[in-house]
Amino acid sequence: MDRTTNKQIPPLKCVQVNVQHSRASTSNLIEHMTTNKIDIAFIQEPYNIRNKLAGIPKHMKIYSQGHGRKRAAVIVNNKNLDVVAITQLSEEDGLVIEAKYHNFTFIGASMYFDILRNVEEDLQKIKNIIDGNPGNGIIFLVDSNARSKLWYDIQTNPRGQTVEDFIITNNLYLANNNIDKPTFETNWGRSWVDLTLTNSRLLKYISNWDCGVEESSSDHNLIALEIGEMTQKEGTHFDTIKYLVNEESFNKFDNVLTGILIKEF
Repeated sequence: MDRTTNKQIPPLKCVQVNVQHSRASTSNLIEHMTTNKIDIAFIQEPYNIRNKLAGIPKHMKIYSQGHGRKRAAVIVNNKNLDVVAITQLSEEDGLVIEAKYHNFTFIGASMYFDILRNVEEDLQKIKNIIDGNPGNGIIFLVDSNARSKLWYDIQTNPRGQTVEDFIITNNLYLANNNIDKPTFETNWGRSWVDLTLTNSRLLKYISNWDCGVEESSSDHNLIALEIGEMTQKEGTHFDTIKYLVNEESFNKFDNVLTGILIKEF
């Protein structure tokens, strides 16, 4: 006899956006969070004044790290959400939190990959977060400055190839959907550089990923998603795997697997 019971858990409403250090974009984000009751915002390039985050009302909790100019932060707009910054894994370009919500716990990271920095340095930061949180569900919300057909861009650049290899070899999964809306868009071009990555433990709880539904007042479009299922069976643990099934992902997986086999044997 199945003794588990159904428990209603409202999902966390989350957004991801690079506001390009803009006061106007920050004001637009705060208005969006207030009007739509957004629980968490994972921000890249937040608005800074003298290396401190600005333009955010006091009733919202702000999480950032380091003494220099911040390029990653988290804003929490839910008093029922218990959030702690993991300072030993955080710095100006990467903010890592542990969030607890109705007996549901996960690790979240807002990250900015500087295009002038070797992307392998930033990927090592993600690896450190994974290694430092074994057994936990983890989500990475990243401005990668990397392009790849794997996440539905029209081209793959060298940075994108490096990130592809890392995603596959570290068992991470893309929440990005194949929609005809770039995450970055200007009068001179468009690209898909903002990524939402997760491990298998949290994958089951991520839903309704969308991009560009709301105005961001930034060149980066606002990404929306939800974390947590509406109905969860108590006593049940989900650890499922989501495969990337476009042609690009199959080819990439085959190449990476071949490289591993050659190296090992």
